[in-house]
Parts: sequence; structure tokens; C-alpha cells
Amino acid sequence: MSPVRLNLIVTGHGESVSVPILVRRIAGAVQADVVVDVAEVLRVPESSLRKEGQLERHVERASRLLQGSGGILVLLDCDWEGGCPAIDGPNLLLRAQSICSDKKVLVLIQA
Repeated sequence: MSPVRLNLIVTGHGESVSVPILVRRIAGAVQADVVVDVAEVLRVPESSLRKEGQLERHVERASRLLQGSGGILVLLDCDWEGGCPAIDGPNLLLRAQSICSDKKVLVLIQA
């Protein structure tokens, strides 16, 4: 099986180290023969990702760095004032997917 290529956009230093490991472990637990190639991990402050146009800019950059097929995973904490994953998540997902229609894009918000 060919590797699944993935670029990550995370908000913190800890996530930039731990999320690639976590993604590989989850993928291996779901399907033992899957190989996840995390090509790039981009660290971007959460406050920047929520600004209009900034999430889109970083998703476009991650897409260019991916060079070919694959996916982009955006992971951020929902610790801003008034933040709600059920409300903010769908909006952020639509914004991210609008930039990159040729690749799978996922936005995960942890409460």
C-alpha cells in the first residue's frame, strides 16, 4: 500500500511534535497496513487561524507544500472567549475546504 501523505496545521509546539505520532498510531490501529507520511507540520497561532483570510492562506500553503495528492489536517484548541466547536467548527471547515478542493481537508477543534 502506498503511503497516505498528510500535512498538518497545528497551533502549538507540543502539537507539532505529538500530533504526527498520534495520527500514525490511530491510522495503524484502524488499518494495520496503512502508512502515514506526515510531510510538513506548520505551526500557526490559533488567533491567526480564526482571522478572515488567514486560515485560507495557511491551507493554501500546506496544499502547495504537499505537492500532489494527500490531505491537510488543521487542529486547534477551542479556548478563545465565546468559542464553541459546534458553531466555529463548520465555519472553519468550509473556509478551509473552499481553498483546496483537490485535496481532503479536515478541521478538528478540541474543546
